[in-house]
Amino acid sequence: MAFDDEIVEESKAMAYSQGTGLNQRLIDMVLSKPDHLLLQALESRSRKPAAGQALLEYSRALFVLLGPSARRSDSSRSAALLLRLVIKLLNLVQDVRVSADRKFTECLEFALQELDALPRKSLPHIVESILHQMERPNFAFGSDADDAQTLLLLPRCLSLIAASSQHVEVPGSDENVTSDLAGSEYLNRALKRMLSLTPWSKPALLKITSMLREMPLSESYLLEFLNAIFTQMQNVEPIEYPAIVYQLLLLASKGSMRNILLGILAFFSHSFSVSSEVSKSKGPGKKSSAESCRQVEGTILLHINFAVKQNPALGQEILNLVRSRCFPLTSFIFSVFLSLARIQRFEEIAMNLLKAAATKAYQDWKLSRYSSSLPSGLKKQCLEDVTTLEQAIMKTVQNTAFGWDHVIPSLVNFGFTMIETAAEASLCDHAAKSSQLPSCKDLGAKILRTTFEVHELARDEIIEQSKCRIIGLKPEQSLPIIRMVGQLVQDYPRIMLEHVSRLKECLDYYAFLHPTSASSLFGSIGPLFQLSSDLQGYAVLVLRKAMFGKEATARINALQGLVNLLIAERASKAQNDLDSLLNSSNEASCSQQEHSYFRKTPSLLHELKGLLRRCLSQQAKIRELLYKGLIKLVLVDPTAADIAFNLLWPHFCRYYKFAENSNILLDLGGCLRIQSNSVLVEEPLDHLIFSIHNLLTLQPQEEEGHNTFSEPVFDFSLSQDLEVGRMPAASSLRDAFLNVRKKFIHGSLSDLSMDKSQDFSAETLEGRINLEKAHMYLGIYEILVDSIVSELAKHPSGSSKGEAEKDLLCCISMYYTLEETVQKHASSPGNRLRPLESSISASLSVKLQSGFMQNFETKMPFLSAANSLYLLQYAQNSEGLEISRNTHVPTSQRNDQESVQKDIMGYRYRIALLATRTCLRRVKGAASASVAQCEDPWELKELGGDWKILGKPILEALSAAVTTSSGVFSWSVERKERVKQGRGKKPTEEGREGLVLMLVKCLDEIWRLAQRKNCIIEVFGQASTNHQEKDLMEENEGGCNNLTEATSEQMFSQELLSKKIQPLLEQLLRRSQFREFEVLSGITLGLGSRLHSLQMKAFGLWAEANCKTLKLTFNGAVKALMKIAVCLLPPPDDLVLAHALSQELLKVIGTDEQEPIEISGTYHVINASTKNCIAGSLLQHVESILTNADWLISKLKLPPSAKSDLSTDLLTQPHFEVSRMESEVALHKRLEILVLVLSNFVQMNLTGAVAEQFLRVSVRLYKCLAATTKLCIAPKGYKQTVPSDKFQMLAEVTCKKLTAPLYNFMAVMQRDQQENCQTKGAVNKIKREVRTIPNLVFHVEDYERYLIQLSRLTKVNFLRHAKRSTARDFKILDNGKKCKQPAANENMREEAAEPDAAAEDSEREGSREEQESEEEQNGSQGDVNVQDEDEEEEAPSIRFRRPMEKRGRKTVVRDSDDEAEGNKRQHVDLWLLMWVEYEEVLQVEEFYGS
Repeated sequence: MAFDDEIVEESKAMAYSQGTGLNQRLIDMVLSKPDHLLLQALESRSRKPAAGQALLEYSRALFVLLGPSARRSDSSRSAALLLRLVIKLLNLVQDVRVSADRKFTECLEFALQELDALPRKSLPHIVESILHQMERPNFAFGSDADDAQTLLLLPRCLSLIAASSQHVEVPGSDENVTSDLAGSEYLNRALKRMLSLTPWSKPALLKITSMLREMPLSESYLLEFLNAIFTQMQNVEPIEYPAIVYQLLLLASKGSMRNILLGILAFFSHSFSVSSEVSKSKGPGKKSSAESCRQVEGTILLHINFAVKQNPALGQEILNLVRSRCFPLTSFIFSVFLSLARIQRFEEIAMNLLKAAATKAYQDWKLSRYSSSLPSGLKKQCLEDVTTLEQAIMKTVQNTAFGWDHVIPSLVNFGFTMIETAAEASLCDHAAKSSQLPSCKDLGAKILRTTFEVHELARDEIIEQSKCRIIGLKPEQSLPIIRMVGQLVQDYPRIMLEHVSRLKECLDYYAFLHPTSASSLFGSIGPLFQLSSDLQGYAVLVLRKAMFGKEATARINALQGLVNLLIAERASKAQNDLDSLLNSSNEASCSQQEHSYFRKTPSLLHELKGLLRRCLSQQAKIRELLYKGLIKLVLVDPTAADIAFNLLWPHFCRYYKFAENSNILLDLGGCLRIQSNSVLVEEPLDHLIFSIHNLLTLQPQEEEGHNTFSEPVFDFSLSQDLEVGRMPAASSLRDAFLNVRKKFIHGSLSDLSMDKSQDFSAETLEGRINLEKAHMYLGIYEILVDSIVSELAKHPSGSSKGEAEKDLLCCISMYYTLEETVQKHASSPGNRLRPLESSISASLSVKLQSGFMQNFETKMPFLSAANSLYLLQYAQNSEGLEISRNTHVPTSQRNDQESVQKDIMGYRYRIALLATRTCLRRVKGAASASVAQCEDPWELKELGGDWKILGKPILEALSAAVTTSSGVFSWSVERKERVKQGRGKKPTEEGREGLVLMLVKCLDEIWRLAQRKNCIIEVFGQASTNHQEKDLMEENEGGCNNLTEATSEQMFSQELLSKKIQPLLEQLLRRSQFREFEVLSGITLGLGSRLHSLQMKAFGLWAEANCKTLKLTFNGAVKALMKIAVCLLPPPDDLVLAHALSQELLKVIGTDEQEPIEISGTYHVINASTKNCIAGSLLQHVESILTNADWLISKLKLPPSAKSDLSTDLLTQPHFEVSRMESEVALHKRLEILVLVLSNFVQMNLTGAVAEQFLRVSVRLYKCLAATTKLCIAPKGYKQTVPSDKFQMLAEVTCKKLTAPLYNFMAVMQRDQQENCQTKGAVNKIKREVRTIPNLVFHVEDYERYLIQLSRLTKVNFLRHAKRSTARDFKILDNGKKCKQPAANENMREEAAEPDAAAEDSEREGSREEQESEEEQNGSQGDVNVQDEDEEEEAPSIRFRRPMEKRGRKTVVRDSDDEAEGNKRQHVDLWLLMWVEYEEVLQVEEFYGS
């Protein structure tokens, strides 16, 4: 038996026997052997089949025998032998290749446990052996990957060396030569050597990463190792990333958390993302590689989630990193936040940060899109931020399909959060330029739709949360969710059928929803009714229950759902029949099949007509909805007209009483109900007649000669195959309508009991009844006008034209006569009404004042948009109206008929006025109707969706009204008629002003609505734009053939503004129609904001030229003209013009030294009448610029992580510095000109509201200046640079021209307060100024504080021209000795704020040392002189401020000397409070003085 085997066997036997003599005998036997023989035994054992087990047993035996003696003495032979044994084991890794054996790893682990038995001074031999192995080129590569197990001993060795207080032996190149080094010195040497051995292999990289937790590393070395690890990770297969990240997260729990997390987020946000995209783009063969990358990323997210659960500080640090804007919101970071949101502790915080980041990106993009003052680079960056955000989020949604199940609930929650956030923002922001721009709402809906498509497990959760939110949220918040559900139904109807149970639960609450939400919900899930009879039957059951509900809202919802259900059923059947017709062949023609189809009556309509009949006994609102619903139903299904006629005829007979000798056919008294002395409308008869009129119009004509009404302009044409026999109900309704038309047109007001003898006072019950009747009669006359105009449009020539014209004139005459009668007799002394304006009818005034009628301006008119335009064109083109004297008009109307023949132009004017008023009401009604935002085409058509056809005709009519000198718009009525219609207007005022103003207002409403719905080109026409596009495409040969949407919009806006709007503005100014000009200027500004800067400049220069030449006194026109000039001039021309205007305004308002002039010599619009208006407008423009400046400053804030090496090395930073420098220069330029503009204001004699507005704007300016100065101060870890010359000029101009005069301005205002404190309204004014002036002083000094701080850092004096502030809230007068020290401190602060101007003059004379000595001498002399002067003064004044924003205390006003004795205690408390604040100020001044 070999001696090594003997040693192993004896050691095993010794372990069992535990005999002392046997132990010593074995030790003596081992020590009797030479060292080389003991080490050769290792080599012989490594050649055995079980080499690892053999080496482990032999090494363990030697350590058991020699370990105790080695621990007792580091210099013993046992210690040296064990050291050589460990080194030999490490060498066998490379020589014998036994590292693949698991037992060899156990051997190394055993050696690691016994390292304390080795002499510490000799441990560098082991370290050098390991490092020497690492230097080999094939270390731990390929088949030698297990070589990295030798690194297991390295951390323990380095730790023992670092903890050793003795010098260690470092082996040299010769084994017999060693050198002594301190433990820390050798540690640094070994670590540097390890870092120099990069690149590491994959196993070595993982092993080194796991060792960092046990290695004695300083912060700097740890950062270097982390940089090396993240650099080497780019060359490692993605499958190795989870293990490395796991070890890094364990290391982060021990320390250096920020740097490790920074590196992980930076690497996987950019480097790993780029590599995965490259592998994905290499071809279909690499598809599995891309999928593996996504799976690896999901595993890493799980590791991060688990690490954060174990150590919440990791999650908090991740939130802090992203909150401090260290990274853009990439796909990986978004995924990390979703993973953190699965932890209850971080759920709310993570979601709020994601929501804030997305909302901020969209807000910045929308703000920068139409802002002309921002640099182009910043605009591009904002657009890229939104694009990057959307791509990152949608990429995460797609990646979750690769096993990221744990983030799906957070993803669904985030989608709903974005929808609700957008809904809340839309409630607060009513000034959005376009509701069609991409927003958070669209992003949230897209996330949910994609998640619904990708993840089957998330579908049930999405439907469940949608149900809960539809039921629980407000209508404005639930509508986007309902639209999202509707899109899911359209895209995935079969999948949605699997969730019918959830939809039924939602329908259970249908009766309790808001009508808008209920109607949208039924329209969204309507396509499913044809796929699921069970869902349809359940919906019918829900509607029946709601129809019999007690609440009116439930019955309204039931009716709307009933109509939507019938429409959905008919539309689905029509689509199915159309598909069958297209697929069939060799059969009858399509018209025959369509005829046979339409003869079939829908079964569901027959089943539910009982519910429709029940609606006729409900409230007036429900009946109105029923009448509209019947029209929509017949539009979809013409065969439903029979049921509609049979339904309406018996109901109409209740109010229609036909008799040959009777003049009254309609019983309006039965339509009203009196309850508690209030008049309620029980039957909206005008809506009923309107429904009958439309249903009759939709029916085909029986014969050519029949006097029926041609159909109005609808979006369909009736087929001849629908020529069927009339039902009795239809014939009866047609005859009844003709009789009503005949009686109303050829009757008189006395026949209707609406003449002058009736009471129309709102104070009496009879008057209120007559007012409601008059309202219905006016609606009926509108319906009759619509029927007559339809007949004129159908027969523009022929014998029937004359009769139709006569009926039209008589009907309009009766309409205006009734309107004027009601308005005149409703004006009783107890019922005061405002004067009737030319643009508002008399009935509108009655309704607004009495409170018994609906809002006439916002109510949708009965006259259709197409017929309104026909009337407007008819009034323009009808040069002569032939009206026979033998017209069948009653005797009471003979005089009116003769007046019509004498003055045809008067009736043309009335026709145009009625048409314009109707168009205005239709546009306002479409804008105010919340249902008009739905996407249902039938709903849009019924509720005024045809308002889009009004844009171009109204614009052309306005051009004709302003430019032509003849026609209906240029006609002036006689003086008596003008006074009668204008109710007291001056006789010199022309009658056309009311019509032109109404046209302008109508055009403005159309513009606002088109801008909100983003359909400007569609509304105002595209003919000229297409021609311009062709010319541009021909010029750009070889370029892009298709123009972008933005370019097309710019071209159209420029053409519309130059060819239409600008000539209108010039004509309005020439005709002195200033109110019309003021209204039209809003369209000019809206179109101008969409133009390119060069195009904007042309219109801005035009407005500026008018400001110079026109002498206007109408404030509205002056304000509009000046706003066009200032807003449409691109930067910096806008502020240059504002500065010029402020200089001329200074001359007109005057100063303390200069008397005001009457009118400016340069800009004639600036005169004594318009000076306050112009001053307020300029200050508003300055305030808007400051708002953009604040936003720009927030974008320019430097991320704090830029100082970290990890983020700068691993993240590809965007080209931010160039755009940053450009933006800073532009910001400083604009602020400088703003200061110059306000420097003119500070010299003016401003009073009242303008002075208060100037103070508020000054506060905002100094806030912005302080933020700009703070932006120039480098944060910790940055190198401070000297600000640009533009900033230095800004600081100089501010201190010299604005700050110093501003204190004088405030002193004058305070003096005026004391002088005028007894005048009316002075108390409230003083209260406002008491809040504003201290606030302004605080921000001025805050700005100067940052300037002082910047001056100390850059050694540049920015306060050379600064003035010591003198305005304070309180002034303390005291003769005590305590006033001397504050006085000295004041001088110290003055010297700190104005550092030695004399020293600057001495720079040319001597060296810097001489200059510093002179400064010290001058400073000491100044202190002595000031103290001497203060000692001589008896009552030194000490002024200090109260920073009211920092202190939550109320403003204290000092009582006068003649107050009552009871206020003395309050004075004592006040003085104590003032002294406490005074001591705080002294501490601040001492700090800055030092």
